[in-house]
Amino acid sequence: MIQSARSVAPPGKAKLLSRLGAALGHPGRVQILAKLLEGPATYATLVRITRMKAGPLYHHVNQLRLAGLIRPKQRDLYLLTRGGRNVLLLGFAMCQLGGDRRMRPEFS
Repeated sequence: MIQSARSVAPPGKAKLLSRLGAALGHPGRVQILAKLLEGPATYATLVRITRMKAGPLYHHVNQLRLAGLIRPKQRDLYLLTRGGRNVLLLGFAMCQLGGDRRMRPEFS
């Protein structure tokens, strides 16, 4: 049975999905999430793995925090939230499902 778009994606959920998509909209943010999937990491570790300067990294960490995907565990130590873990793993699964198709140039 085919469900209506409204029952699958109620209005409030569409906005949430859009915000989560925006939070994942930068490769550096995905790098941050992937590192935190391994366990908590310091700001210095995130600087090293992303190769970002402190200002841009702060911006990306803050965007992930505002989206509820990461949180500070203590000063200068960050961890992935349960929601962040789920979103990241879902994103990886989506990549696997679409992995056999080439991405159109405008999306790569």
